[in-house]
Amino acid sequence: MRKAGGKRSIRKIAEEFGVPFQTLRDRTGGRVDPESFGRETVFTKEEEVGLVEFAESMARFVLKAYFFANQMLNC
Repeated sequence: MRKAGGKRSIRKIAEEFGVPFQTLRDRTGGRVDPESFGRETVFTKEEEVGLVEFAESMARFVLKAYFFANQMLNC
């Protein structure tokens, strides 16, 4: 750790949070545009919402079928 101004070194912060040192150095040094990191998404927002809605409806269907079958077996 650096004493001047109470600042910690990038290396110590990288160790503390388990982030590669070079990654933090690139980002803090302005070598990486913070607006353009990451990969392109595979799905559009509308497709993603549709998949979530489908998954939720299937979950409800399975739960209803499970409870119906459970009721039939307990009769």
